Amino acid sequence: RMKQEALDKRKEEARRAQEENARAMRADKEEKERQVTAQKKSADEQQKAEKAKIAKEKAAEFKARQDALAKEKEEKERMKQEALEKRKEEARRAQEENAAAMKARTSSAGQ
Repeated sequence: RMKQEALDKRKEEARRAQEENARAMRADKEEKERQVTAQKKSADEQQKAEKAKIAKEKAAEFKARQDALAKEKEEKERMKQEALEKRKEEARRAQEENAAAMKARTSSAGQ
Protein backbone atom coordinates (compact mmCIF):
# COMPACT_ATOMS: atom_id res chain seq x y z
CA ARG A 1 0.00 0.00 0.00
CA MET A 2 2.77 2.43 0.84
CA LYS A 3 4.51 1.36 -2.29
CA GLN A 4 1.38 2.21 -4.27
CA GLU A 5 1.10 5.64 -2.58
CA ALA A 6 4.77 6.36 -3.27
CA LEU A 7 4.26 5.25 -6.88
CA ASP A 8 1.15 7.44 -7.23
CA LYS A 9 3.02 10.36 -5.69
CA ARG A 10 5.88 9.94 -8.14
CA LYS A 11 3.43 9.68 -11.04
CA GLU A 12 1.69 12.88 -9.89
CA GLU A 13 5.03 14.69 -9.55
CA ALA A 14 6.07 13.50 -13.00
CA ARG A 15 2.73 14.66 -14.45
CA ARG A 16 3.13 18.10 -12.80
CA ALA A 17 6.72 18.37 -14.02
CA GLN A 18 5.56 17.47 -17.55
CA GLU A 19 2.82 20.13 -17.38
CA GLU A 20 5.33 22.72 -16.16
CA ASN A 21 7.70 21.79 -18.98
CA ALA A 22 4.88 22.08 -21.49
CA ARG A 23 3.90 25.49 -20.07
CA ALA A 24 7.52 26.66 -20.16
CA MET A 25 7.92 25.45 -23.74
CA ARG A 26 4.68 27.23 -24.75
CA ALA A 27 5.88 30.40 -23.03
CA ASP A 28 9.25 30.14 -24.82
CA LYS A 29 7.52 29.58 -28.15
CA GLU A 30 5.20 32.55 -27.57
CA GLU A 31 8.15 34.75 -26.58
CA LYS A 32 10.05 33.73 -29.73
CA GLU A 33 6.95 34.48 -31.83
CA ARG A 34 6.64 37.90 -30.17
CA GLN A 35 10.30 38.59 -30.90
CA VAL A 36 9.93 37.51 -34.54
CA THR A 37 6.82 39.69 -34.89
CA ALA A 38 8.62 42.65 -33.31
CA GLN A 39 11.61 42.13 -35.61
CA LYS A 40 9.36 41.93 -38.67
CA LYS A 41 7.54 45.07 -37.59
CA SER A 42 10.83 46.86 -37.01
CA ALA A 43 12.15 45.74 -40.41
CA ASP A 44 8.91 46.87 -42.09
CA GLU A 45 9.10 50.26 -40.39
CA GLN A 46 12.75 50.60 -41.36
CA GLN A 47 11.90 49.70 -44.96
CA LYS A 48 9.03 52.22 -44.99
CA ALA A 49 11.32 54.90 -43.58
CA GLU A 50 13.96 54.10 -46.20
CA LYS A 51 11.37 54.23 -49.00
CA ALA A 52 10.06 57.55 -47.68
CA LYS A 53 13.61 58.91 -47.51
CA ILE A 54 14.31 57.81 -51.09
CA ALA A 55 11.01 59.28 -52.29
CA LYS A 56 11.82 62.55 -50.54
CA GLU A 57 15.29 62.62 -52.12
CA LYS A 58 13.84 61.87 -55.56
CA ALA A 59 11.27 64.62 -55.11
CA ALA A 60 14.01 67.05 -54.09
CA GLU A 61 16.13 66.04 -57.09
CA PHE A 62 13.14 66.43 -59.40
CA LYS A 63 12.35 69.86 -57.97
CA ALA A 64 16.00 70.89 -58.34
CA ARG A 65 15.95 69.78 -62.01
CA GLN A 66 12.67 71.61 -62.60
CA ASP A 67 14.06 74.75 -60.95
CA ALA A 68 17.24 74.53 -63.03
CA LEU A 69 15.22 74.11 -66.23
CA ALA A 70 12.97 77.04 -65.30
CA LYS A 71 16.03 79.18 -64.55
CA GLU A 72 17.64 78.16 -67.85
CA LYS A 73 14.41 78.98 -69.73
CA GLU A 74 14.18 82.31 -67.93
CA GLU A 75 17.80 83.12 -68.82
CA LYS A 76 17.21 82.25 -72.49
CA GLU A 77 14.11 84.43 -72.52
CA ARG A 78 16.04 87.31 -70.92
CA MET A 79 18.85 86.99 -73.47
CA LYS A 80 16.29 86.84 -76.29
CA GLN A 81 14.63 89.97 -74.92
CA GLU A 82 17.99 91.76 -74.62
CA ALA A 83 18.86 90.84 -78.22
CA LEU A 84 15.46 92.13 -79.35
CA GLU A 85 15.98 95.40 -77.47
CA LYS A 86 19.45 95.72 -78.99
CA ARG A 87 18.08 95.18 -82.52
CA LYS A 88 15.33 97.75 -81.86
CA GLU A 89 17.93 100.24 -80.61
CA GLU A 90 20.14 99.59 -83.66
CA ALA A 91 17.15 100.02 -85.96
CA ARG A 92 16.21 103.30 -84.21
CA ARG A 93 19.79 104.62 -84.54
CA ALA A 94 19.95 103.61 -88.20
CA GLN A 95 16.64 105.37 -88.78
CA GLU A 96 17.92 108.50 -87.06
CA GLU A 97 21.13 108.36 -89.10
CA ASN A 98 19.16 107.92 -92.30
CA ALA A 99 16.89 110.82 -91.38
CA ALA A 100 19.92 113.01 -90.59
CA ALA A 101 21.61 111.99 -93.86
CA MET A 102 18.42 112.74 -95.80
CA LYS A 103 18.11 116.10 -94.06
CA ALA A 104 21.76 116.86 -94.86
CA ARG A 105 21.24 115.92 -98.52
CA THR A 106 18.10 117.98 -98.85
CA SER A 107 19.66 120.99 -97.12
CA SER A 108 22.85 120.73 -99.20
CA ALA A 109 20.81 120.23 -102.33
CA GLY A 110 18.78 123.33 -101.40
CA GLN A 111 21.90 125.53 -101.08
